[in-house]
Amino acid sequence: MKPSFEEKLTQLTAKIVRWFSTLWFKFEPQQSHLIPKIPFLVVSRHTSYLDGIILGAYFLKFIRISPLATAGLFRFPTGIILRGAKAIPIHRGQPFHLQAIKSALQRLETGAVLIFPEGGVRNPYSKSILKAGFLFLAAKSGVPILYCHLENAHAALPPGRFLMRKKNLTLNILKVIYPGDPGYPQSTSRAERKGCLQIAEHEYDF
Repeated sequence: MKPSFEEKLTQLTAKIVRWFSTLWFKFEPQQSHLIPKIPFLVVSRHTSYLDGIILGAYFLKFIRISPLATAGLFRFPTGIILRGAKAIPIHRGQPFHLQAIKSALQRLETGAVLIFPEGGVRNPYSKSILKAGFLFLAAKSGVPILYCHLENAHAALPPGRFLMRKKNLTLNILKVIYPGDPGYPQSTSRAERKGCLQIAEHEYDF
């Protein structure tokens, strides 16, 4: 099937972002050899609006990745890029609803999904409550979970700022876990997911 106009524009935008992030931020991925074969779930800390932009552009270079994004971003012009990436809208203030779960599981059949479990941008120096929706997706799909962090993103573009600072950005892959590994959910129960969150926070430094 031929790519749509939105998909072509998304790929072009991703190339520009990769070029800019390499030139301006000296962007460098670490431990890239740990990236599993698709499908898999990318779970990232969220300390800056740069997270979704740079991580999405990086992974789009070699896989089809669909980010979960707040529904407010699906307006023009960002909505064109998000639809081209087959992003999944999330409505803030509402529970992790059925349509988002269905869409994410469908994407995880052949590609990757990017999710930020804080539910919004956080201060990297304060404790944040993680939401366990991504562990539900993992338990249902059985795909590997890749925990990562875009280091220095908060310093390069803090929340509420529009002027990007020239900081070196590094993609750190904190941990990749597979079904059966410690910290991988064996069921979708709330108790199981809570235990896996604690492991991610304490053992994977997430």
